[in-house]
Amino acid sequence: MDVVTKVGVETHFDASHRLPLHKGKCFNMHGHTWHVRVEVSGHTNLEGMVVDLKLHKEAVQAIVATFDHTRVNDIVDDPTCEHLCEVFYWELKQFETDHLVTITSITIREGEGGWATLEVQK
Repeated sequence: MDVVTKVGVETHFDASHRLPLHKGKCFNMHGHTWHVRVEVSGHTNLEGMVVDLKLHKEAVQAIVATFDHTRVNDIVDDPTCEHLCEVFYWELKQFETDHLVTITSITIREGEGGWATLEVQK
């Protein structure tokens, strides 16, 4: 039996966006406090950790810094929560490799309204 442990970090950023393909009011520019949650899994190391949570948070914060107080459309063409999950996933692939962990899920929540979760199934 193979046992793995899941750990995660949460953070947030403030930014505006518009959904250019949306037919509702979100077509217009508006802002959110975006909440980001990234979960990884793996085996515990000799220090008893899957990964140093400080390093995990720093990796996520590096991506968050590119979005904080921006117009997300300047970075991502169609900045839905779903697409932002994918951006974070691909940006974190090197972290996954470097720290011998597996990204299991990424959740992006815009404000208090809705969210998307990318779940990695291997």
